[in-house]
Amino acid sequence: MNKSVYRIESELRQNNDKTIQINCESGRNVKPSDDVDKRVLATVETALSESFLQLFYQYPNIRDGDEKIDIVAVSSNLGVRTISVFDFKIGEITEINNSQWILEDNKSVAAIRKARSAEQSLEQQFNERDELLEDGFNPELRVSVNGFIALPNIDQKEFIEQFDLPSEVIDRMIFSDQIDSPSRLRNNLIIEEESTLSDEDLRHVLAVLKFSSLLSGNQLNAIKKPQTKGEVAETIQGRLKCITDEQFRIGLEHPDAPQRIRGIAGSGKTVVMALRAAYIHYQEDWDICVTFRNHGLYQTHRKLITKFYEVLSGGESPDWGNSLTLAHGWGNSDRDGLYRILANENGGEFIDSNEASRRFQEGNPAIKLEKVCNHLLKTTNIEPQYDAIIIDEAQDFTPSFFQLCREAVTKEQRLYWAGDEAQNLSTLEARPLTTLFGTDEDGNLDLVANVAKGFIAGGSQGTHVMSRSFRTPRSILMTAHAFGMGLYRDEPIRTINHQEQWQRLGYEVTKGDFSYENVGKQVQLKRPAYNSPHPLTQVESDRDNDIYPLLETYWGDSAEQEAKWIAEQIDRDLESGLPKDDIMIIYFWPPSDRDQAKRTLYEAIRKHCSSIEDNHNEIHHVGQQDRSKFREPGKISLSQVHYARGNESPVVYLTGLEYISESGYKDYMKSNTNWHDQYLGARNEAFVGISRTLAWCRISGHGEHDAAYDELNEIYADTDSHQPSLNFPTPKITPGNRGNSLMQTQETFKDY
Repeated sequence: MNKSVYRIESELRQNNDKTIQINCESGRNVKPSDDVDKRVLATVETALSESFLQLFYQYPNIRDGDEKIDIVAVSSNLGVRTISVFDFKIGEITEINNSQWILEDNKSVAAIRKARSAEQSLEQQFNERDELLEDGFNPELRVSVNGFIALPNIDQKEFIEQFDLPSEVIDRMIFSDQIDSPSRLRNNLIIEEESTLSDEDLRHVLAVLKFSSLLSGNQLNAIKKPQTKGEVAETIQGRLKCITDEQFRIGLEHPDAPQRIRGIAGSGKTVVMALRAAYIHYQEDWDICVTFRNHGLYQTHRKLITKFYEVLSGGESPDWGNSLTLAHGWGNSDRDGLYRILANENGGEFIDSNEASRRFQEGNPAIKLEKVCNHLLKTTNIEPQYDAIIIDEAQDFTPSFFQLCREAVTKEQRLYWAGDEAQNLSTLEARPLTTLFGTDEDGNLDLVANVAKGFIAGGSQGTHVMSRSFRTPRSILMTAHAFGMGLYRDEPIRTINHQEQWQRLGYEVTKGDFSYENVGKQVQLKRPAYNSPHPLTQVESDRDNDIYPLLETYWGDSAEQEAKWIAEQIDRDLESGLPKDDIMIIYFWPPSDRDQAKRTLYEAIRKHCSSIEDNHNEIHHVGQQDRSKFREPGKISLSQVHYARGNESPVVYLTGLEYISESGYKDYMKSNTNWHDQYLGARNEAFVGISRTLAWCRISGHGEHDAAYDELNEIYADTDSHQPSLNFPTPKITPGNRGNSLMQTQETFKDY
């Protein structure tokens, strides 16, 4: 097998809304309100509809930050065309002097310059992509890019009779008689007979236009079969570079109202929020803050926002620390956080983590943050400081933090938050909006717009749901969901009891149902390949022993035995061509056991991993020094689950499964009567850890044999297939799982 039949045209035309127009001005999937622009767009769409076509309206011009490109048309048959639209009539033009068109009100329009600038802007972007250049020392662009001027209110004959312009200029004009005839318009847009885009070139063109350098997103072209694990990792990371239409549209939106983005693990939420931050920073004169609770996201967001902004601005750097702030949710003595900034700016008391532990007699970081934010809200008048606040991994934040953010933004309440309640490490419950923001004196939601109810200001959706997962192979993501929820246990850890809710997670119920009458009877879930468009999903039926299995488990008699197995697997990975920084080790060790467990692991790696000479220089223990740096070049990352949030790696090792097993966790928490609730969070940590992988996941534990190990293998037996499924009895809602249901009722689900 050299190639699959997975082609760009069929992939894009599967898009749920089947749209080919993207309004870059609003980010929404709507046609322009301007009648002239709408008319031109409609004719272009009709004229070029026989081949693959993507239209962008009001696309940014990176050569001129104040200009927009009215229309960009990407056609697999013609290449790329830019169209600058002018709505004046023939009688309004008094003179054409070189590139200046003088209008009757003595205003001038540089129509030719604008069209040429649009063309050059896109050429500049495409020239930055090596894959779009011919080979050689002075490579030419393989993509045909041509700019046009559209005059929908002027007939070609009357224009030529009045103005004497060179034929090469006339050839780049679109007149009313051509706009009224799609066939004539198509002929006019043909510049070169041989200007078709190959499938691969089309993918790269779209990647460039959607600012996709170094990003994860949709896989659009055919995949060649890799031969080694190193090649697989390189293929995956090299191909995950094109944002989907959905991600692009949501990223460009910035409504004058609050907005929520709900997306499952690997759906691209962080990419979307980084794009939104960069686009607002480029487009608007606003003060923006991007915040999160995981220190490891500093590195990710700074890199993504910088890359997006550089593309948008033609190479400029973001105005970090002034109109654009990147801040942890809390902050400490070494680094600002949003809570700390607001306390200091408004003359309030800043309480650090250590003081919060002492004052509130609380050790849980999430609860401590809730208490310090609540204290600030009650004791300090918070003045609006930002035009917009963007919250990533929002499920980690508590109500008082959301309310603090609401007070800190201007009256429009441009509060944009993205999260996945399935990844919440503190609580497993979906929280209603009234819980997050509170109610006013009349008992109504204390927010200018209810994002759960349809559309908000400007016609944008109040809530976007992203159910496609791009990061993790389908079989492993399904395993992560089933193990995290405990679906294969006699009594699940938590339940989803509505078919619509499973659909929003990207699943289909193919057998049985979740009705009360079906409790105890088998139900089957499948995940369509469309909702997991990962490169390995395309070759699931081709079981290469050098690549599969993607998930492996191991249970040792002792910590030393487990550590030896991990070291041997890492040595095998490195010998197969994987670089060290493609490997992430996530541990579930509790604080009291971490030092000894780390020594045991390091000793095993020293003895059994010949590819690593110095543990301390070749393994980066995240959080030991700078918590904002998750990954270091040339080093394996060793991390607890919390720091791994928002990050990913081709190979992920999860060690310490004994602490995820019920018996092991119960023994560890034996002095805590609330151990059962804590255990739910431990299962959730397992879900987060498993879903960090781009390709392979290895899970291990040691000690007395535990049912959790068998449960994991039973799940993977169902999902390790090119037709993966989840099969379990329809769960009964019990007092043990009702309060921990991911979405407890239709009403709660709609309101969250």
